[in-house]
Amino acid sequence: MDYQTICTSPFAVRGNAIKRARPDTRTIRKRALSALVHNYIQSQAVFKRLKKLQKRHNGFECYLCKKIVRQLDIAHARETVIDMVNSILDAHPDKPIEELFIMLLDIHELPDTLFVVCCAACNKELEKEFNRCRTDQSTHTEQPLVIVPSGTVEDLLGVGINDE
Repeated sequence: MDYQTICTSPFAVRGNAIKRARPDTRTIRKRALSALVHNYIQSQAVFKRLKKLQKRHNGFECYLCKKIVRQLDIAHARETVIDMVNSILDAHPDKPIEELFIMLLDIHELPDTLFVVCCAACNKELEKEFNRCRTDQSTHTEQPLVIVPSGTVEDLLGVGINDE
């Protein structure tokens, strides 16, 4: 298929055909911070190694539900990234995005921040459980119910968590 045929195809769309409202400054900052945090987390060697351990010939096996899926998420087992970003933007609306990003990294690197490598369905369940615990004071605990592997990440990987 030649370039001219591709460009005149009914499935080729010109940019001026895209109609959308221009997002406000807060929305742009929120999207940018979320993307930066997502990329930062995805690039961490510990998560790459954990995903590699879950790789099977036909996809990835979710450690929690044992289903084979096409990809794994890195779930926050507590507050979602969007909730964290909103909290930081509410508290510091005028700070430069670079400073806000460093604040988010500081939160992510706290020892009580918990990540779980799992499928999208389990990620959603973790999010629902956290929100249920947050709104239901009678069952609220400091740690949401999370199924975690026996042993440490170091045990699973056979190396120190920060070893390259």
